[in-house]
Amino acid sequence: MTYCISSSFAWTNIQVPTENEQHLSFGQTFTNELDPDDISLLVWNIYKGEKENWPRDIKKLSYNKDLILLQEMLLTDEMNAVFDSFVYYQFDAAISFIYKKTNVPTGVLTGSIASPSMAKAMRTQKREPVLKTPKTSLVTKYKLKGRDDSLLVINIHSINFVSLKTFISQFTKFNTTLKEHKGPIIFAGDFNTWSKERFNFMDRFMSSHNLKAIEFDQDDRMTFFGNPLDYIFIKGLNYSDAKVLSDFTSSDHKPLTVKLNVL
Repeated sequence: MTYCISSSFAWTNIQVPTENEQHLSFGQTFTNELDPDDISLLVWNIYKGEKENWPRDIKKLSYNKDLILLQEMLLTDEMNAVFDSFVYYQFDAAISFIYKKTNVPTGVLTGSIASPSMAKAMRTQKREPVLKTPKTSLVTKYKLKGRDDSLLVINIHSINFVSLKTFISQFTKFNTTLKEHKGPIIFAGDFNTWSKERFNFMDRFMSSHNLKAIEFDQDDRMTFFGNPLDYIFIKGLNYSDAKVLSDFTSSDHKPLTVKLNVL
């Protein structure tokens, strides 16, 4: 939760891309539809892949997953090689900033076995202190086989070290998208809800859009000040087999997995 880099050094070594350059897409799928009766989901803040055994763990965790929502991706050569090994997946990234020296982007990443019908990167107007960088979210939509509606997916990494007002402003950007979408919704990621005030707002916001939090029988999610940071909210979906995979230690966050089906 702390930085070990001076503000002046950070300013000279990172670059925030323009709005037209904040979305990155790579990989290829063989379909543009998800099976509404069987959607397997992984949500995980991967700590920029810095811990030992991360490549092994992400491959194991992603096996047979239809949707993969990652936060703190860092597209180094090693991480690119890992994702290149995923057969028939498309990945869409919302880039927070780029390390100038290595030209390596970081942000959130959504992978799917179906190519999205829409993908939009969104970032906060305000920036976090010290590094002076925004936080990003990615909005994607996927066609559902045999249905006229689509699945809306929001992958978020919430802004940190800022006022509650600034934290709230990141969520209010989704109001129109959530209100206008008529199909099922997944809204998941690292919400940085380390305070009661942050949690209470998030809870009210999700309730206002009829989004329900998935509950875990054995809840070993990462906490800060006793509050969980990672969530999966859903609307128009049933869920089963929701797990926090506490045996995986290649990130400071624990992976979340769940099976979903459209109502």
